Amino acid sequence: YTWSVGALDAPLSAIALPVNLGGGVIGAVNIMFFSSALSVEVAAKRYLPTLKDCIARIEEQIARAAI
Repeated sequence: YTWSVGALDAPLSAIALPVNLGGGVIGAVNIMFFSSALSVEVAAKRYLPTLKDCIARIEEQIARAAI
């Protein structure tokens, strides 16, 4: 995953994962949160498993639709 703290808006942070198809990245899914509410480490620990499941379902559905 990748993360950002204050890159676009100072009080916001984000974590993101790529959506892959055929060996290439075709998109990304991210969550944004107030930096004052969570650190990147806490957000990753709390939300990465769900985000990874989401990505897996998206990739599976895209792969099925591409057949």
